[in-house]
Amino acid sequence: MTEMLNILEKGIGESVNRACEILKKGGIIAYPTDTIYGLGVDPEISQAVERLFDLKERREEKSISLMFSGKEMLYRHFKDTSSLEKKAIDKLLPGAITIVLGNPVDKSDTNETVGVRIPDNDFCRKLVEKYGKPITTTSVNKTGMPPAISASEVTNRFSNKIDLILDGGELPQSEGSTVIKINNENIEILRHGVVSEEDVRELIGDNG
Repeated sequence: MTEMLNILEKGIGESVNRACEILKKGGIIAYPTDTIYGLGVDPEISQAVERLFDLKERREEKSISLMFSGKEMLYRHFKDTSSLEKKAIDKLLPGAITIVLGNPVDKSDTNETVGVRIPDNDFCRKLVEKYGKPITTTSVNKTGMPPAISASEVTNRFSNKIDLILDGGELPQSEGSTVIKINNENIEILRHGVVSEEDVRELIGDNG
């Protein structure tokens, strides 16, 4: 049975505490971000990650992005960023941007790269700060289908398959974050989203 919790009614503090309880038990949560609703699990709990891939009907060789509370937490995990990657992080985050970086964990049993996000959303940042480590962030949909932008859409798509839905109301966006990667000191747009390519390049100061 899926638990529903309204963030506006319960408040951010109580909502964050309940979400952390579910994550620690290996559960799946759905939560509002600065773009669309996201699915979160503890990436270090293998059974939770497997449930997430099954839920989205996603191939396991595709990595799932991680959400951080802020730049300090991100840099603790990603210490070998290039000068342009660091500039992108400093200029674009927090915001509706996913930056693909080299995966800092052992490459023998995981993907070589992983997307990182710091949403411009108080609930998201406080959730990860309270949890003490990054959690996954991926759209609430089966792979290839439109993303959910409200708690009711989450319920309709994954009734009783998610442990906790955090209702933050209907979100104004219908697109996910813009995904970028730095290749040989050049900015590559991997997925167009809320932030335009022109704005990305202008903010970083790259016209290439």
